[in-house]
Amino acid sequence: MNQLTHCLAAKITGIVIFVLMCCIALISAILTYMAYYLDLYTATWDVIFAMGEVWLMTLFDYRYTVIIVLLVSILLAVLILVFLMISAGHRKGSERIERNSLDRIPLEIMLCLEIILFIVLMVCAGMTIESYSIPIILVFGTLVYIAMVLNVLSLFLTVATRYKSRTLWRNSLLYRVLRVLRQLFHCIPFVWKWTVLILVWGFCEWMMCLLSGNETAYTFYFLLEKCAVSALLIFLVYQMRRLKEAGQEITKGNLQYKINTRHMFPTLREHGENLNSIRQGISKAVEQKMKSERFKTELITNVSHDIKTPLTSIVNYVDLLKKEDIQNEKAREYIEVLDRQSARLKKLTEDLVEASKASTGNIAVNAKPTDLALVLEQAIGEYDERLKKSQLTTVLQKPEEEVFIMADGRLLWRILDNLMSNVCKYAMPGSRFYVTLETDEKEVRLIQRNISQYPLNIPAEELMNRFVRGDVSRSTEGSGLGLSIAQSLAQLQHGRLVLEVDGDLFKSILSFPRCFLESPVENLVQA
Repeated sequence: MNQLTHCLAAKITGIVIFVLMCCIALISAILTYMAYYLDLYTATWDVIFAMGEVWLMTLFDYRYTVIIVLLVSILLAVLILVFLMISAGHRKGSERIERNSLDRIPLEIMLCLEIILFIVLMVCAGMTIESYSIPIILVFGTLVYIAMVLNVLSLFLTVATRYKSRTLWRNSLLYRVLRVLRQLFHCIPFVWKWTVLILVWGFCEWMMCLLSGNETAYTFYFLLEKCAVSALLIFLVYQMRRLKEAGQEITKGNLQYKINTRHMFPTLREHGENLNSIRQGISKAVEQKMKSERFKTELITNVSHDIKTPLTSIVNYVDLLKKEDIQNEKAREYIEVLDRQSARLKKLTEDLVEASKASTGNIAVNAKPTDLALVLEQAIGEYDERLKKSQLTTVLQKPEEEVFIMADGRLLWRILDNLMSNVCKYAMPGSRFYVTLETDEKEVRLIQRNISQYPLNIPAEELMNRFVRGDVSRSTEGSGLGLSIAQSLAQLQHGRLVLEVDGDLFKSILSFPRCFLESPVENLVQA
């Protein structure tokens, strides 16, 4: 069958047989008509054909044979037509559907040409019949009929080819007009689209009212229009609400939310698909970020663990050397350097592990009502000796009443420890260190201000980054992780740490949501 559909000779043979069957079917139909209407039109047929009643009686006797021939010819014509439509577009040596020049003409133009040709053939057929000449009728009538059959056959074949090549709709004038209108409509702003739609709808309503000329009909059209507009507006508002909810969910961080864009208006569907794309992009970025953070955490933890073993040995042996009675002054100085640097390395290793855990949230938080003023006084008292050694004068301002926040005492102490340590390292000796505790109905703010010993040529945002230090020369001991750890620990407890730099003035603002207790707390969380 595949070879037949690709064979040109088979197609030509099929066309010839189809035309022949159509001619036989036409002749059989005419003879059947004559046989069954013998009694009514006997005289008429005698005049036209001049054959007499004997010929007509013979035709009447073979009427069933003629009917069988008619049915068989119609059946064969249908089968051949099916074969031709299946083979339409197939070419020998190609598996693709090939279109000819007729198949590339727009469907509407093709139909108009077919109709015009059919009308011309009908006119020719009428002129042939009016000649009343039997030879002319037989010759020209047959040619006209064959042309009409071929005309209809070409229409069926081109439709089949267009359908199989999927160009039946795309190669039509209506499709092209609608595509142009769609592009133009797409370029129009959303508000103007609805304006045009309402104007067109109003014009249609006006035309219906003019054509009706009836008050009842006018009322019906009016109610119909209002119901349709109301339903359309409700549907539009519903779609816009879905878009709003999707935006809110994405803003809240719900990256699993996906908006259903089915049955939406094209413009709103585009916005919905953009929101889904943004959600997917953010989700992939967050997932990649989490993988990267987990990898870094594991790497830092493993490396720190591997460092701890030899570092512990170094610290222990340094301690043993310090207990020995070494007379060499240079050797004692070397031991002090080893002791100081090993302690620094140990602190750096601990900070690395804690920074990685804090950034990924891999720290258990046991939040309880905590008096921030009390913990602050304890931290200042703990650092009193180091502050005096750095020649810093502490100026503390706090409210008289207790100030409670929901925090983990251990983590809160680590935040204050890092902030106070940062002040002792980088504040200008002989200056004042201001500590202010402010409260309102919603928030508690701990503000620390000091004059920097070193020029602050770094933006405040960068000071929060890991391994970034205010001392560009790196003459002071520090890992550059203290502020980053403090910020991460604050975020874990629903707080925030903000830095401000104004010239040499360094300012840190630590804020937490305020907690109000209904009854006094007996055991406050302390560091």
